[in-house]
Amino acid sequence: MKQLSVLSLNHISFAYPNSPEAVFSDISVTFPLGWTAVVGDNGIGKTTLMRIAIGQTTASEGTVVPDPKRAIYGYCPQRSDSAPENLDDFANDWSTETMGIRRILDIEDDWPWRFDTLSGGERKRLQLACALAVRPDILVFDEPSNHVDSRTRSAIATAMQGFDGIGILVSHDVDLIDATVSQCVFLQRQHVGGLNRTIAVTRNGNYTQAESQLKNETARSQRDLMQARGEFQRLTREQTQRNQHLQHIEKMKDGCHIDRKDHDARNTHKLAKSTGMDLKASRLTANMASRVRQAELAASNIITASKRYDGDIWFDCEPSHRRELVRVEAELIPFVPSAGRAAVGDSVPETKVPEASVAGVIVPTLSIGPQDHIGISGDNGTGKTTLFRHIESLLDSSHDVDTRLLAPQLGVQEQEQSQERKLRVLIIEQEMNEAQIAATFDTVDELGKEEYSQLCSSLAQLNADPEHILAERSPSAGEVRKLQLCLGALRHPHVIMMDEPTNHLDLHSMESLARVLKAFTGSLAVISHNEHFLSQITNIRWQTERDSRAHTRLRIE
Repeated sequence: MKQLSVLSLNHISFAYPNSPEAVFSDISVTFPLGWTAVVGDNGIGKTTLMRIAIGQTTASEGTVVPDPKRAIYGYCPQRSDSAPENLDDFANDWSTETMGIRRILDIEDDWPWRFDTLSGGERKRLQLACALAVRPDILVFDEPSNHVDSRTRSAIATAMQGFDGIGILVSHDVDLIDATVSQCVFLQRQHVGGLNRTIAVTRNGNYTQAESQLKNETARSQRDLMQARGEFQRLTREQTQRNQHLQHIEKMKDGCHIDRKDHDARNTHKLAKSTGMDLKASRLTANMASRVRQAELAASNIITASKRYDGDIWFDCEPSHRRELVRVEAELIPFVPSAGRAAVGDSVPETKVPEASVAGVIVPTLSIGPQDHIGISGDNGTGKTTLFRHIESLLDSSHDVDTRLLAPQLGVQEQEQSQERKLRVLIIEQEMNEAQIAATFDTVDELGKEEYSQLCSSLAQLNADPEHILAERSPSAGEVRKLQLCLGALRHPHVIMMDEPTNHLDLHSMESLARVLKAFTGSLAVISHNEHFLSQITNIRWQTERDSRAHTRLRIE
């Protein structure tokens, strides 16, 4: 079949059933050969637009050319816990091309047979490999660098550069975009005519180049708007003066209020009647009214960026009064599937070499204090999430979880330190399934008026649309993460534990999250591959490293 040279989405509109507002309306965009990045805030409709492009979702209006049924698509979803449809085929595909994909992404032979036991980063690499292996005409990567370390991110860029079809990258990873794309499509909420609407703006170049163009255009639009408003205000003042002048002439023409002895006024009145000053003033006033309407219309039609809230989430909390919140003894913590929870490992002396038959992460004695901000990093598969879940299990085993206050599905746990005091722990995992998301909204429904108002305010500060998220209940992955954090913050946590918190978040939301967590006065433990993010929010670093084929080791920096 002849290679496709372009993918066109024409006048696409989409709204969820029974929703009063469309996600987007009349969006048109063209994707040529090569890689194009699709960039935009959380919840703006990037993933929905991509699912329409490949035929997984039907648009309310508009067309996709070519018809998705007539093209071969490769798709890597946002979530890392979704096994690829062609996983079995990939497992048995030993062709030269597929072997090359395995080599670039460093896929081990047994991974397809144990997908559920892989780390989030390993699953993501396998998803990408399966998408490439179908030899697609059109390849869509939705947040491919989520969950992955820097080495894997480099491998993903290499694999993308080797693809010669139509590639679409949905991402907030500036480094990956800059390394791979030649065109950017920005989905933006713009303010025009008193309303906010979503538009698609296409610019050539990578993200850094395209964003620079867009910033200049936005600044120019803002200047144009200020000038148009200034002209409207000037004409409005002049219109007021002319109206007053017309009223004065009308009084002169009437003459009923002129003193019989005021000869100057009576002469002026006669002159106004004989020369038609009133008609001239009326024409000038009518002309000015027309100019004012045109100036007002011009100002209203200038497109500017919608208002963005870059504030912080409100945390009304204080550190725990305990000197030590969690203590992990020197031990070998056995690796566990990413979807499960780690069991507490058997303690071993720091100098003892663990048995080769037990695979896991070797940790020294660890202590978490009431105001420690700990960043956990390391390559995929080296035990970061295993350690995270081990600490979680230690917290669970200390005291029972009080489910009367917070839904455990949300990841917020309240644990009793004594009869009078409880340790409140907010835990945000990498992924949430549909049942957990539904339970989150059930918790929202139980909020009082004041707490609900605070939740809406906090969501707005993270550049989310509270009305859309809380009314539609069909949030994007990034919006779920924001909702988790804002809802958990209402419970005044002493401890926050987050696994890859920047996954799915747009760039502005990452900046806001960093400010929030940096200002948090309690204890913080965060897993992330985003070194810049960790450097902003942490004062202690734990690094997991490969020690042998079976073991990894935790190093404290």
